[in-house]
Amino acid sequence: MKLRRGLALVLALLLALSLGGCAAPADAAVLCSAEAAPAGRAMAEAGAGLSYAVAEDDAAALQQLTSGQCEFALVTESGAQTWQEAGGAVSPEAALAVFAVLSCAGDYGAWDRNTRVVIVGEAGGFGDSLAQQVLTCALYGSVRYDDLDAALSALERGTADAVLGMIAPQDEGVSRVLGRVRNLELLSMPESLIAVRVPDEAVREHALDLGGQTAQTYALFGALCTGGAVSTGQEEAAYRAAQEAGILSVGAPGAILE
Repeated sequence: MKLRRGLALVLALLLALSLGGCAAPADAAVLCSAEAAPAGRAMAEAGAGLSYAVAEDDAAALQQLTSGQCEFALVTESGAQTWQEAGGAVSPEAALAVFAVLSCAGDYGAWDRNTRVVIVGEAGGFGDSLAQQVLTCALYGSVRYDDLDAALSALERGTADAVLGMIAPQDEGVSRVLGRVRNLELLSMPESLIAVRVPDEAVREHALDLGGQTAQTYALFGALCTGGAVSTGQEEAAYRAAQEAGILSVGAPGAILE
């Protein structure tokens, strides 16, 4: 009796693992610098079998790529140049993150001391650098930092009036919220902000089109770097995912810069 009961427990455990408790490993991993995290997340969501993780900076991401700890790295332009000079394969220019301003409080001139602001990311990041410059052009009340999902949820619940920060170029969550939340607008950079201090040379002007709305803003540019042991199938899948996520304009690695 005890033997049968033990066998039944083993079979039940094996069945549970086969139903999802022991998932198959990802086909390829994308490591991205902290500022390229929106692109890494978007790629992982667009490509089956892709996972992503965040490194401290370009150098850390490329070090892991060199050691074979990941198959791809999303880095800024300076990191991509370093990889290319070392003989590595680099994609055409990629849009890693775009600065977005979402407002339920109208244009900047309509903001007041009751306007509740959420900045996506952490203090001192690229998004915060641009957000702080925008806030000099508007009145506002409280300011807090949060991740993108929580910030969008606050807009939907009505506990935030404006969200500022870096997002993926074609972020589906932002597009969805723009269609759901009444009076939610995608704002361009303030006209009164004559000169923008960019946090990095790779941050340049960019036209953002999301949820049927357009805005003139800034984006961080870089590239997708490929590891030396990557298969053709992995490379093609990564490029397709990057194209679907709006990061790359090409969906095949034939345009790689050697």
